[in-house]
Amino acid sequence: MKEPQVNFHDPNLNIAMPVFSIHGNHDDISGLGDTAALELLSVAGLINYFGRCTDLREVQLSPVLLQKGRTRLALYGLGNIRDERLHRIFTGGKDLGRDVLGLWATSRVVISEVVAPR
Repeated sequence: MKEPQVNFHDPNLNIAMPVFSIHGNHDDISGLGDTAALELLSVAGLINYFGRCTDLREVQLSPVLLQKGRTRLALYGLGNIRDERLHRIFTGGKDLGRDVLGLWATSRVVISEVVAPR
């Protein structure tokens, strides 16, 4: 299998605003070949699908590295894994207490051009 390529580097596509997506609990990986609906959109060049964990014994995250001018971004993603399974992966089955992840998201882009120049 070839290395994944972002759609905006494809000379056959005209992408003005690239979209990066991970799968959630409503677009679970299933069916023949464990296919996610987002994979079909990615193969068609409509989105950049990443963050799929194929080994359910160990989680390894690799970033999508983006750069524009002097601004660099390492984008990490982890698609949905059931809580119980993710707990077993991280703790080896031992109950080590409780972990909490705080994540803030907004429905619109509110970034100053001073922070992220065009």
